[in-house]
Amino acid sequence: MKPKNQLNPNKKFTLDLNLTLHQKKLFEQAAYLNGYESLASFIIKVVQKSAREFLKENKKILISEKDSYILFKAIENPPRPNKALKKAIGEYKSSLKHHDYRPTEN
Repeated sequence: MKPKNQLNPNKKFTLDLNLTLHQKKLFEQAAYLNGYESLASFIIKVVQKSAREFLKENKKILISEKDSYILFKAIENPPRPNKALKKAIGEYKSSLKHHDYRPTEN
């Protein structure tokens, strides 16, 4: 048995729109030319596609903003080096002592 507060994802809802005559004619013509059975099915299809694209783009922006925030926070407040990092730094510095990295003249 489903919890009472869980909505049926297949339940249909009504959306009322106020359109100008020009908008109604424009939408009807586009629906007819694209082979839709009704103006409602055309509007649902077009709005649904547009909404998905909008959310996809904005999700990228939000993720990008979140990543930027995390990066700058880490730069401003870097964590203290752990044992593995300290060891790696020591090995790197040691390797620099054994090599001559002066630029060669051409």
